[in-house]
Amino acid sequence: MSNTKIVNRIPLHWAVAITIILGLIPGLFFGKWNFTLWICFITWAEYFVFGATPSVGKFMLPSLAFGCVTAALWMANWVWFESLFKSNYASNFATWLILGITNFLWIAGLVWAIAKVPTFGKASLAVFNGLTLYLAVYFTSLGGAKNVFPQIGPLTNQYWVIFWAFLWTLAMEYFGFAMAVFNIWITFPKKVKA
Repeated sequence: MSNTKIVNRIPLHWAVAITIILGLIPGLFFGKWNFTLWICFITWAEYFVFGATPSVGKFMLPSLAFGCVTAALWMANWVWFESLFKSNYASNFATWLILGITNFLWIAGLVWAIAKVPTFGKASLAVFNGLTLYLAVYFTSLGGAKNVFPQIGPLTNQYWVIFWAFLWTLAMEYFGFAMAVFNIWITFPKKVKA
C-alpha cells in the first residue's frame, strides 16, 4: 500500500498574496459599501486554526452567527434599558450598571450555550470572534467612525445602528470564510505518492 501526500501546484504564499489582492477590490472600490476587511482577515485566519478544510464551515459559520446575534441582542437590550431609565449613555454609575447587568445576562447565556450545544463547543473561538467582532464594529461606529458599515438609513436610531452593525459584521465574517476557502482552492492541491 502506497502513501500519498498533498502538494500545492501554486505555493501557499503566492495564493495568500493573490487572495489579498482580490480582497482589496471590495475593500477599496465599492464606495460606501467598501468591505471591512479586518473582519474578513480575522475570520480567514480562524479558518486555518480550525484545519483549513471547507467542512469546518459546518460548525464555524453557525458559531460566528451565534456570537454575532448574541452581541446584537445584548446591545439592543442595553439600548432598551438606557431608554427605560433615561440614563442617556452618560459615563456614570447608571450606565455602567445597565451595561453590567445586560452583559451578565447575555454573556452568561452565551457561555452556557457553548457548554450545552456541541456545535458551539467545538467552535467556541468562532462564537467569541462573532461576539467581539460585532462589538468592535458597533462601538467603533458609536465612537464616530463612518467606515465600519454602510451609512444607510436613520442612523440616529440606535436600533438601526445595531441592525446594520450585525448585518455587516456577519456578512464580512462569511466573506472572510469564503476568502479562506478560495485561498486553499487556488493552490490547486493534488495527491502524489509520498
